[in-house]
Amino acid sequence: MSIGTTNIDELPSNNVKNEIIENNSHDYNTLVKEIQHASSNGSLQLPSKDIPMSQEHIIKDVNTQTNYIEQPKEKDYIQEENVSAVVPEKNLETTTDILLEEFQTPILITICFVLFQTPLINDKFVQLLPSMFKNDLNLKTSGIILQGVLFGLFYYCLNRSMLLFLE
Repeated sequence: MSIGTTNIDELPSNNVKNEIIENNSHDYNTLVKEIQHASSNGSLQLPSKDIPMSQEHIIKDVNTQTNYIEQPKEKDYIQEENVSAVVPEKNLETTTDILLEEFQTPILITICFVLFQTPLINDKFVQLLPSMFKNDLNLKTSGIILQGVLFGLFYYCLNRSMLLFLE
């Protein structure tokens, strides 16, 4: 044969594996026989001092009763008082927040309307924008539209400033 190759007859046979398996099974057989022998001699039994003779601990245990209902634990009155003192305070805050949030828009619109109806603001409109008024100082249609737009802008600015102030 050439260099680097091995003849098949020179390779180890499978008999080596069979011998290992037979040795392992022989070891298991002796182990089982030794355990059976120790069991028949009584070597594997617990000493009598380790075997409980009384079963009262099982009978007296309330958790092992058939219809066992756990008794309520004692209340921690101090902890309960602290929690109850905090809860109404939170309710007041949420109630105040809800009321403020609910009535914020009507209050702001009322403030805007009252400001735009004061004589001072009307006189400033007449002085700054006389073309928006008729001869009898009533607003033209274009004046009403402009006053409505200014009213809306004023409300928007006031609303945004309130939201920023409350945060």
